[in-house]
Amino acid sequence: MPRLRKKNSKRTKVCPELLLPKKLIKTPRKKRVKVDMIKMEHLESIEGDYILQFIPSKTTRDEEHLVTKKIDVHTKALKKLITTSFSFVRNYEFLISSAKEVLRLVNCYIKDSKLQPFNYTWKVYDPPRKDYKPPNVSAYTCNLAKNGYASVYTNSWIHPENVLFIDHMEPSLIKHPLNQKESKIWLEFKKLDKGNSVEVKEERSINISYPLVGVIGGFAVAAFNKACIKKVEHNLHDFEYMECKYVKDTEDYLFYMTIEAIEEGNLGVYEAIVVCPRADVVGTSLQLTLLKFVLTDRTPVGAKAMALSLFSCMRSLCKALEDDAEEKANEISRIHNSTRGMIRGQAYREMSFLGYFECAVMKGIRRVLYLNLELLFEPDCTRRNDPDDWFVLNSSSMVPRNNGTPCYDYDNYNQYLMARSALAKK
Repeated sequence: MPRLRKKNSKRTKVCPELLLPKKLIKTPRKKRVKVDMIKMEHLESIEGDYILQFIPSKTTRDEEHLVTKKIDVHTKALKKLITTSFSFVRNYEFLISSAKEVLRLVNCYIKDSKLQPFNYTWKVYDPPRKDYKPPNVSAYTCNLAKNGYASVYTNSWIHPENVLFIDHMEPSLIKHPLNQKESKIWLEFKKLDKGNSVEVKEERSINISYPLVGVIGGFAVAAFNKACIKKVEHNLHDFEYMECKYVKDTEDYLFYMTIEAIEEGNLGVYEAIVVCPRADVVGTSLQLTLLKFVLTDRTPVGAKAMALSLFSCMRSLCKALEDDAEEKANEISRIHNSTRGMIRGQAYREMSFLGYFECAVMKGIRRVLYLNLELLFEPDCTRRNDPDDWFVLNSSSMVPRNNGTPCYDYDNYNQYLMARSALAKK
């Protein structure tokens, strides 16, 4: 969940933003995405919590799982999630619709699974159910993907490994020469920043929808992935750019980015620093250099974080629904065992009805869960690697994380250039 500001906390200095013409801000557009119905139906047919193994975790263990059997407690948690303000959530509407769809399915189950009143004195249902035909469970059909399609903001992954190279003079550095398209974006940025003084040396923020943020962030992620090679091609994936600031130095531009991404099945917040020279050197091309890429202990607040909070609510809710159905089944069993003849037959049919409703609501919730995983996350987003198979390409800049870190891996940290970065911010 987003961290709230304490009443007595000091206000942070507002960072001025680089003024950008509206035509330069690339507003993302929704797309109608086809859902893999065959895969979804296959997962739905598997009983138990099989689908839950595909859900990533958070590197910060602040997510509390509700263990109460009361369904209303879990529905209140879902309603609270709907009203919580998350930052930079691109698919906010889809996530809210998912939470509301789960609430609708649960309300259907609560209404339909209500036990018929039973008079233990006379050993009869009072009143008896009017119709014992198999119930219509069409109300439990998930409405998020109509006709096999859903409208979401698609993810655009950037992996420019083919244009990354190791500096042989300084093997701890990974660099990326800007291509023609990226150079055009860079020159456009320099023109907009021309009026800002070098002497002030203050941080300025950039709108995350500006194309330059994608160039800087895409390089930072790709360089980090190249520095530590694993069996899986991209060990850091499902990334979101949360914040981008820069400092204008006498020689370089230093970009400070906050990126949320999944690594080894864990969602975390990373801080990256990328440097690019201000002036073109004759005979060379403009190039980006990665100075730092480290995992922090900050709490994720983006689209993936909201999705994982929704998954946590759904996981607890499914357990509560199973417990509720079990309690009702035990009650019906007591009635069945204490009656004879037609009344026992009615109890048996009540048990069948309960089974229909439990199966329908669980199938509906699993479909909501699957759709969010399919549309908002990369395939196999919980993949993990054996650390013994890792190959650290740049041992001088890759620093092992401590054992207390949930995601045990390496951080990229160049001490020499980081000292220069610190001087630039002074």
